[in-house]
Amino acid sequence: MKDLHTVVRLLRNHLYPTYQLYAVMDNSKLTPIEGLKLGALTVLSWLRLRLGGEIPPALQTPEPEAYADFDVKDLCSAHLKYGFVIDIISLPEKGMWTLQITEPDLGSDPGNPQQKRKPVAGRIIETNVAFLVKDDSLECGVQTVISDPENSPLADVYRPAFVKKLYNNPDFGLKQVVSLLPRYKSVNTLDKLKSMLQLCHNAKNQLPCVIFSKVPQMVEEGLPLEGLSLEDLSQDKTNEKFDDCGNRLRPIVVEHELVDRLAPKDKQKQAKVDGQKAFDASPKLVAKSIEELRILARNPLACQRSRVLAKAKKQKLEYVLPPYNIKRVGASFCGFARTFLVEPQLLPKLRELESVELVDGDILIIEPQCFRGAKTVLPISEAEQNGSKLNKILFTYPRGKSVDYGELYFLSGARDALVHSTEEAKAYSSKQAERFATEQSMRDLKWQAQVQEKNVELAKLENQLHKYEQQVNLAEQRLAEQQEQSARVKAMLEEKLAEKESYIHFLQQRMLRPRTKKELPTWAENELSPHLLLHPRAVTALEDASINADRLELIYDALEYLATDYWENRYGDLTEEELLNRTALKYQRGFTVTPNSDSSIAAFANQYKLPGYCTKGGAVVNRAMDYHLKAGNKTEHLVRIYFFFDDERQQIVVGYLPEHLDTVKF
Repeated sequence: MKDLHTVVRLLRNHLYPTYQLYAVMDNSKLTPIEGLKLGALTVLSWLRLRLGGEIPPALQTPEPEAYADFDVKDLCSAHLKYGFVIDIISLPEKGMWTLQITEPDLGSDPGNPQQKRKPVAGRIIETNVAFLVKDDSLECGVQTVISDPENSPLADVYRPAFVKKLYNNPDFGLKQVVSLLPRYKSVNTLDKLKSMLQLCHNAKNQLPCVIFSKVPQMVEEGLPLEGLSLEDLSQDKTNEKFDDCGNRLRPIVVEHELVDRLAPKDKQKQAKVDGQKAFDASPKLVAKSIEELRILARNPLACQRSRVLAKAKKQKLEYVLPPYNIKRVGASFCGFARTFLVEPQLLPKLRELESVELVDGDILIIEPQCFRGAKTVLPISEAEQNGSKLNKILFTYPRGKSVDYGELYFLSGARDALVHSTEEAKAYSSKQAERFATEQSMRDLKWQAQVQEKNVELAKLENQLHKYEQQVNLAEQRLAEQQEQSARVKAMLEEKLAEKESYIHFLQQRMLRPRTKKELPTWAENELSPHLLLHPRAVTALEDASINADRLELIYDALEYLATDYWENRYGDLTEEELLNRTALKYQRGFTVTPNSDSSIAAFANQYKLPGYCTKGGAVVNRAMDYHLKAGNKTEHLVRIYFFFDDERQQIVVGYLPEHLDTVKF
């Protein structure tokens, strides 16, 4: 008989991610733990819609709109198996919540034999969601992982529906470097163009940028006939003419056959016989087009009777939206890419900065720097095919990419954290048990000693002596505490006296310091050195600035603050609280010192960088002014001082004052 047994071959599975997104919550008014609660409730609401029917108790949570009244501790962990597997690990005390759904591929509409996408045999779909509180932000991660048998077609990339709910929710929002918005952004200034390109090439950006441009189009407009003479109208064909704006007037050919229709013969004969009387009695003729008007112009008598209704046309060049629904594109691609529309006047600058060949109407796709940073141009000449090409490029872009999720991890990492938390609890329990046993043993020994002492009469005398010793020790302890308290009070009084003497000295020096802009550099060199140095560029800027007396006094105070109290806070042992108290006492106001943004320094290097600075080791370098002091907000009282720290010399180097430098704004 024929052997009917066969060996089933094992197929290797291919694992790869499809949709991927790493972002942070885009709402600074909501605490990260509140954001974690809102994000988890949004995902659970989406999961309940997918499940339908009976919902397990672990997933019966309020809708996201009621997140404010929901306790984050009620987010529980769960493991559910229904032919598919749902795993949830909730550790709110560690600021973490993650979910994983593992399911077989059942197609686009399970149970429907007419479904559009048929299932792939052996395909397993794993959907991962995670939230993590990190410092003052909430990190959010989404990843879909496909497990396919070998030689299977690649899976489509689908954005889970809860992602759209998160970036559309004004209480949550998503930010990947900048906010994710479901619309295109108009780029109509040079600053906006530079900001867009800075975002495209930002090392932390993980989304491609799609840049649309407008297309030119000739349009016709109505043009009044006041500028046309009878001679122009009576010609058989007009020559090319142009209006005041340089727009070409379209030439029109006169049809002579219309003369008889517009001026009936019987009325023309009567006009020749009766003259002016016949003219008054004739019905008025109406020109319904520019051609008919010009024919009437060949018959002056008929032209005088007519009412001019026609208008000439002019052609004008305008730029209009490209032949794509970019509003819909901006909404559809949110979470896949960023969408921009660049105005025509900025297209040459875009070509120059990106070194690409572009014409009006072309689409430019710039990939993130972390994924090669390639550039693709979809020409307007292939507009009919560009829609499908764009969808194919962007909707499949996250597939197989190595997305950086920061410190965020999905279920496997969360499971490790849960195990670690359990081990910590066990270790703590064991330690407490050992401690209790030790204390109990010590109590037993002490009790036995007391019993023995009671059996001996001598123990009473020793106990009495012990009490006397305790009283003496207590008296000595109280005396020491009083002496210590007295010393603290004395030190406090001496400190306050020193502060007052220092403040009196400060006021005396303030009265003696100069009051003119010209004397300020010399005063700074004599009084503030070596803690503070005025760079020659700062001296030049000061000489060129228009400064009133109040503003000059504020500049003196600000420089003195940097060289004394602020320097001591950075390089000495002055605390933040002491710094604030000193500043309030001495200047009756506060000064704010903040770092300058890297994007502003990069965009306006000629303003922020000081060339030829000599370090302590003798090297000549370009140093960026990465900090600035700001005081006041009105023009006559506004002061801005830009500087950097020379930590080798423990010196503050001021490079520019007292006006604003340019900044990059998104």
